[in-house]
Amino acid sequence: MKSIEISVDECHAGSVLTEDVNNASGAVMLKAGTVLTEDKINTLIRIGVTEVSIVNNQKLSPEQLEKKRKAVNKLMKGVFRKVESDLGMKKLKDILTEYYINER
Repeated sequence: MKSIEISVDECHAGSVLTEDVNNASGAVMLKAGTVLTEDKINTLIRIGVTEVSIVNNQKLSPEQLEKKRKAVNKLMKGVFRKVESDLGMKKLKDILTEYYINER
């Protein structure tokens, strides 16, 4: 799960925290995994929290996805260049390739 840090002003209801949010004293106000609501966002703003880490749900455009696919395939080709004939390693390469392509 990838996360991004954004301004609390940019948050929207439904965003999921990836890190705990602490107040100025260090007390945990909201735990990682909390789904933000409008009330929770307003509370964060009121207590002076300026940024939070949330799950990154942005989708790649077809052009970005193709660019990423080419880069991952090139990387995997280099990593697995000495074991191309091993069927187990080929399967591992395929699994890792799909994982890295689909990772956001």
